[in-house]
Amino acid sequence: MKNLKKPICTVLCGAMLCGCAGGSDRQSSTASSQTSTQNSQVSVVRAGDEELNRLYSFSWDLFSQVRQEKEGQLVSPLSALFALGMTANGAKGETKDQMEKALNLSVDQINALSRAALDSASADQTRTLEIANSIWLNQNKADSFVDSYGTLLDQDYDAQSFQFDAANDPQKEIDQWISEKTHGLIDQIPAELSSATALVLVNALAFDSAWAKAYEDNQIVRAPFHNVDGTETQVEMLTSEEEDLVMAEGLKGFIKPYEGHRYGLAIMIPEDENHSLDEVLASVDGTKLLNALRTPQPATIHASFPEYEFSSEMVLNDTLKAMGMELPFEDGADFSGMIEGGNIAISEVIQKARIEVSRTGTKAAAATEVVMNETAALVTEDEVDVVCDRPFLYILMDLETATPVFMGTVQSMENNQPDQ
Repeated sequence: MKNLKKPICTVLCGAMLCGCAGGSDRQSSTASSQTSTQNSQVSVVRAGDEELNRLYSFSWDLFSQVRQEKEGQLVSPLSALFALGMTANGAKGETKDQMEKALNLSVDQINALSRAALDSASADQTRTLEIANSIWLNQNKADSFVDSYGTLLDQDYDAQSFQFDAANDPQKEIDQWISEKTHGLIDQIPAELSSATALVLVNALAFDSAWAKAYEDNQIVRAPFHNVDGTETQVEMLTSEEEDLVMAEGLKGFIKPYEGHRYGLAIMIPEDENHSLDEVLASVDGTKLLNALRTPQPATIHASFPEYEFSSEMVLNDTLKAMGMELPFEDGADFSGMIEGGNIAISEVIQKARIEVSRTGTKAAAATEVVMNETAALVTEDEVDVVCDRPFLYILMDLETATPVFMGTVQSMENNQPDQ
């Protein structure tokens, strides 16, 4: 494997929209997040409410579509956005229009957010969230590769660039790159590369942080978790008092901050125990939930949730087509912004994700690979119990903007594996 003629430096970036504006009306979590951001001298990235709403809308739409298709229950919208954003920069005409519609952001908006996030992350010494991007070019396409496309990915995505020989199992080397960037949490992507593969675009994301307040031994108890199928599983429950209450759209929950208060884990269960998580999520208005996440209410929350570890692996082709991105997968796709006269289309969009939530904190990782082939209302309570001993929704997010980094549900703790 060799670098392209114009090497692109590898840079591991921090959170998408780290320290964005738009959450100025947040209460306790926002205040602590802003203080932490100032103390760590991380620059503030300014983004308008419209961009943040559009970003969240894409995240929720992707999560909802994945759940409907029963392909997995853990997804990283952020990883998908980076990989698809790089891809959209090579699209033209109707192909580009469909991608922008599905992503709910223009290419220029995605590029600006990406560049701002990278700049902000460069000042973050904690390296809590790391994101790496790369582009892999079939050496047979080097002469027709559009230099301006590579330059743009260099400028806005800090994408590392390589050439590959299709005869030498390039996916093995891509997997090695992914494993390195995710610190071994994601070790391979089951993509099918061939001599017809012209280009591969990859995003790798890794999150690692301790809780803002560590759990003591007496806060960990053995208790049953009520699985979606009616069975029970004995689990280690983490108990604590939290202060940021989220109540919206038939859900109630809390936001537990990580060390530094830049990120937090939102955990929500149906407010009415007679309604299943699936029933509630089917009618959730994502915009209203976003507003609730941005503006948690102060309360004393007696919280508990289980330690859990889940992973998912999914092909997002049908998901993205259902979101309006059909032409990019078809023979008539126009990605001439990547390869001159290339006649290429998206063959596969694959994502693997993993999350480990324990008494010490959270480790999570995701990798998204885009393979391009040749073609022919709020309620406040003083004290609330939130006992997550039944299926629940979780969102690992940027506390200032509510930007989702990972989203998933825990339906069953049997074998501690996700339902497929």
